[in-house]
Amino acid sequence: MLTLITGGSLSRERERTLTGLLAELVWYFAADLKAPRWIRTPDGVRCIGEVAA
Repeated sequence: MLTLITGGSLSRERERTLTGLLAELVWYFAADLKAPRWIRTPDGVRCIGEVAA
């Protein structure tokens, strides 16, 4: 996709659309990487998936 954007073979409108989609995809994965994975409980540190709701 990056080759399409930088290659200049797309119309301006399609280039903007692909650039926006690529940015949203990067932001989505960056937010997932920054999400907390552990929580501190009275019993110690636990993985969030192990904590009973």
